[in-house]
Amino acid sequence: MVKVDCKGLPCPQPLIATRKAMRENAVGTEIEVTVDNATARGNVTQMLADFGVTIAFESQDGLFVGRFINPAVKEDATSLQALDTMVCPTTGDRVSAATLLCTTNVLGVGDDTLGGILMKGFLSTLVDWQPLPKEILFLNAGVKLCTRSSGAIETLKTLEASGMALLICGTCVDFYKIRESISVGTITNMQRISQSIATASKVVKL
Repeated sequence: MVKVDCKGLPCPQPLIATRKAMRENAVGTEIEVTVDNATARGNVTQMLADFGVTIAFESQDGLFVGRFINPAVKEDATSLQALDTMVCPTTGDRVSAATLLCTTNVLGVGDDTLGGILMKGFLSTLVDWQPLPKEILFLNAGVKLCTRSSGAIETLKTLEASGMALLICGTCVDFYKIRESISVGTITNMQRISQSIATASKVVKL
Protein backbone atom coordinates (compact mmCIF):
# COMPACT_ATOMS: atom_id res chain seq x y z
CA MET A 1 0.00 0.00 0.00
CA VAL A 2 1.25 3.48 -0.90
CA LYS A 3 0.75 6.12 1.80
CA VAL A 4 0.31 9.81 0.96
CA ASP A 5 0.84 11.95 4.07
CA CYS A 6 -0.75 15.38 3.56
CA LYS A 7 -0.80 16.52 7.17
CA GLY A 8 -0.05 20.21 7.43
CA LEU A 9 -0.11 20.78 3.67
CA PRO A 10 -2.02 23.87 2.47
CA CYS A 11 -4.40 23.73 -0.47
CA PRO A 12 -3.78 22.59 -3.21
CA GLN A 13 -0.83 20.45 -2.06
CA PRO A 14 -2.99 17.46 -0.93
CA LEU A 15 -4.48 17.30 -4.43
CA ILE A 16 -1.06 17.51 -6.09
CA ALA A 17 0.41 14.84 -3.80
CA THR A 18 -2.52 12.47 -4.35
CA ARG A 19 -2.48 12.93 -8.12
CA LYS A 20 1.32 12.40 -8.13
CA ALA A 21 0.87 9.09 -6.31
CA MET A 22 -1.77 8.06 -8.87
CA ARG A 23 0.59 8.81 -11.75
CA GLU A 24 3.61 7.09 -10.22
CA ASN A 25 1.93 3.84 -9.16
CA ALA A 26 0.44 0.97 -11.10
CA VAL A 27 -3.26 0.43 -11.71
CA GLY A 28 -4.71 -1.59 -8.84
CA THR A 29 -2.33 -0.20 -6.22
CA GLU A 30 -4.02 0.63 -2.91
CA ILE A 31 -3.34 4.24 -1.97
CA GLU A 32 -3.93 5.69 1.48
CA VAL A 33 -4.36 9.45 1.87
CA THR A 34 -4.12 11.25 5.22
CA VAL A 35 -5.26 14.86 5.64
CA ASP A 36 -5.84 16.97 8.72
CA ASN A 37 -8.80 19.15 7.80
CA ALA A 38 -12.26 18.83 6.29
CA THR A 39 -11.49 21.13 3.36
CA ALA A 40 -8.64 18.93 2.15
CA ARG A 41 -10.79 15.84 2.68
CA GLY A 42 -13.54 17.34 0.52
CA ASN A 43 -11.12 18.47 -2.17
CA VAL A 44 -9.45 15.06 -2.48
CA THR A 45 -12.86 13.35 -2.48
CA GLN A 46 -14.08 15.59 -5.32
CA MET A 47 -10.93 15.20 -7.38
CA LEU A 48 -11.13 11.41 -7.16
CA ALA A 49 -14.84 11.53 -8.02
CA ASP A 50 -13.87 13.37 -11.21
CA PHE A 51 -11.80 10.28 -12.09
CA GLY A 52 -14.68 7.96 -11.21
CA VAL A 53 -13.10 6.87 -7.91
CA THR A 54 -14.88 6.70 -4.57
CA ILE A 55 -12.95 7.24 -1.36
CA ALA A 56 -14.40 7.02 2.15
CA PHE A 57 -12.44 8.89 4.80
CA GLU A 58 -12.44 7.74 8.41
CA SER A 59 -11.64 9.98 11.38
CA GLN A 60 -8.57 8.79 13.30
CA ASP A 61 -7.11 10.82 16.16
CA GLY A 62 -8.15 14.14 14.63
CA LEU A 63 -7.01 13.14 11.15
CA PHE A 64 -8.94 11.93 8.10
CA VAL A 65 -7.65 8.73 6.52
CA GLY A 66 -9.02 7.33 3.28
CA ARG A 67 -8.04 4.50 0.93
CA PHE A 68 -8.77 3.84 -2.72
CA ILE A 69 -7.62 1.55 -5.51
CA ASN A 70 -5.62 3.34 -8.20
CA PRO A 71 -7.75 3.29 -11.34
CA ALA A 72 -6.92 3.04 -14.99
CA VAL A 73 -7.42 6.69 -15.86
CA LYS A 74 -7.68 7.85 -19.45
CA GLU A 75 -6.64 11.48 -19.53
CA ASP A 76 -9.18 13.65 -21.32
CA ALA A 77 -9.68 17.31 -22.19
CA THR A 78 -10.67 18.16 -18.63
CA SER A 79 -7.42 16.81 -17.22
CA LEU A 80 -4.30 18.90 -16.65
CA GLN A 81 -2.30 16.27 -18.47
CA ALA A 82 -4.38 16.64 -21.62
CA LEU A 83 -4.27 20.40 -22.01
CA ASP A 84 -1.31 20.22 -24.34
CA THR A 85 -3.33 18.22 -26.87
CA MET A 86 -6.70 19.87 -26.39
CA VAL A 87 -8.16 21.44 -29.54
CA CYS A 88 -10.34 24.53 -29.57
CA PRO A 89 -13.78 23.41 -30.83
CA THR A 90 -14.34 26.60 -32.84
CA THR A 91 -10.95 27.21 -34.44
CA GLY A 92 -9.23 23.85 -34.29
CA ASP A 93 -6.15 25.52 -32.81
CA ARG A 94 -4.06 23.71 -30.22
CA VAL A 95 -3.93 25.23 -26.76
CA SER A 96 -0.80 27.38 -26.52
CA ALA A 97 1.35 28.24 -23.53
CA ALA A 98 0.11 31.20 -21.54
CA THR A 99 2.01 34.24 -20.31
CA LEU A 100 1.14 35.06 -16.70
CA LEU A 101 1.03 38.70 -15.60
CA CYS A 102 1.57 38.85 -11.85
CA THR A 103 0.92 42.35 -10.49
CA THR A 104 0.50 41.47 -6.82
CA ASN A 105 1.97 39.18 -4.17
CA VAL A 106 -1.48 38.14 -2.93
CA LEU A 107 -4.30 36.33 -4.68
CA GLY A 108 -7.81 37.70 -4.41
CA VAL A 109 -9.29 40.61 -2.48
CA GLY A 110 -9.78 40.49 1.28
CA ASP A 111 -7.29 39.46 3.93
CA ASP A 112 -3.70 39.84 2.70
CA THR A 113 -2.40 37.03 4.93
CA LEU A 114 -4.86 34.63 3.33
CA GLY A 115 -4.09 36.14 -0.07
CA GLY A 116 -0.40 35.41 0.38
CA ILE A 117 -1.13 31.79 1.25
CA LEU A 118 -3.40 31.45 -1.78
CA MET A 119 -0.82 32.98 -4.13
CA LYS A 120 1.91 30.57 -3.00
CA GLY A 121 -0.54 27.70 -3.35
CA PHE A 122 -1.49 28.80 -6.86
CA LEU A 123 2.13 29.12 -7.99
CA SER A 124 2.80 25.58 -6.75
CA THR A 125 0.12 24.23 -9.12
CA LEU A 126 1.86 25.61 -12.21
CA VAL A 127 4.22 22.62 -12.40
CA ASP A 128 1.19 20.52 -13.38
CA TRP A 129 0.07 22.81 -16.21
CA GLN A 130 0.44 21.29 -19.66
CA PRO A 131 1.72 23.09 -21.53
CA LEU A 132 3.65 24.96 -18.88
CA PRO A 133 3.19 28.73 -18.93
CA LYS A 134 5.74 30.33 -21.22
CA GLU A 135 6.72 33.00 -18.71
CA ILE A 136 5.65 34.98 -15.66
CA LEU A 137 5.92 38.76 -15.74
CA PHE A 138 6.25 40.32 -12.28
CA LEU A 139 5.09 43.93 -11.89
CA ASN A 140 4.35 46.24 -8.96
CA ALA A 141 3.96 44.25 -5.70
CA GLY A 142 4.28 41.01 -7.67
CA VAL A 143 8.06 41.49 -7.67
CA LYS A 144 8.06 40.81 -3.91
CA LEU A 145 7.37 37.14 -4.67
CA CYS A 146 10.89 36.89 -6.10
CA THR A 147 12.61 37.93 -2.85
CA ARG A 148 14.34 35.37 -0.67
CA SER A 149 11.87 35.91 2.20
CA SER A 150 8.66 35.56 0.18
CA GLY A 151 8.11 31.87 0.86
CA ALA A 152 7.67 31.23 -2.86
CA ILE A 153 11.33 31.05 -3.86
CA GLU A 154 11.69 27.26 -4.04
CA THR A 155 8.54 26.99 -6.16
CA LEU A 156 9.73 29.74 -8.50
CA LYS A 157 13.19 28.15 -8.80
CA THR A 158 11.53 24.87 -9.78
CA LEU A 159 9.46 26.66 -12.42
CA GLU A 160 12.52 28.47 -13.76
CA ALA A 161 14.46 25.21 -13.92
CA SER A 162 11.63 23.70 -15.97
CA GLY A 163 12.25 26.33 -18.65
CA MET A 164 9.76 28.99 -17.64
CA ALA A 165 11.05 32.57 -17.93
CA LEU A 166 10.57 34.78 -14.86
CA LEU A 167 10.84 38.45 -15.87
CA ILE A 168 10.93 41.06 -13.11
CA CYS A 169 10.25 44.77 -13.52
CA GLY A 170 13.43 46.66 -12.59
CA THR A 171 11.57 49.92 -11.90
CA CYS A 172 9.33 48.10 -9.42
CA VAL A 173 12.30 46.42 -7.74
CA ASP A 174 14.00 49.78 -7.23
CA PHE A 175 10.78 51.42 -6.03
CA TYR A 176 10.43 48.82 -3.27
CA LYS A 177 14.21 48.88 -2.63
CA ILE A 178 14.50 45.09 -2.83
CA ARG A 179 17.10 44.60 -5.57
CA GLU A 180 19.54 42.90 -3.19
CA SER A 181 16.81 40.52 -2.04
CA ILE A 182 15.82 39.23 -5.50
CA SER A 183 16.75 35.53 -5.53
CA VAL A 184 15.20 34.17 -8.72
CA GLY A 185 14.31 35.34 -12.20
CA THR A 186 15.71 38.08 -14.43
CA ILE A 187 15.38 41.78 -13.68
CA THR A 188 14.43 43.54 -16.90
CA ASN A 189 12.76 46.68 -18.24
CA MET A 190 9.26 47.72 -19.28
CA GLN A 191 10.09 47.52 -22.97
CA ARG A 192 10.91 43.81 -22.64
CA ILE A 193 7.80 43.18 -20.54
CA SER A 194 5.62 45.15 -22.96
CA GLN A 195 7.01 43.14 -25.87
CA SER A 196 6.16 39.88 -24.08
CA ILE A 197 2.57 41.01 -23.54
CA ALA A 198 2.20 42.24 -27.11
CA THR A 199 3.44 38.99 -28.65
CA ALA A 200 1.79 36.57 -26.22
CA SER A 201 -0.89 34.26 -27.62
CA LYS A 202 -2.68 34.38 -24.26
CA VAL A 203 -2.15 36.55 -21.16
CA VAL A 204 -3.54 35.52 -17.77
CA LYS A 205 -3.53 38.31 -15.18
CA LEU A 206 -3.28 37.38 -11.51
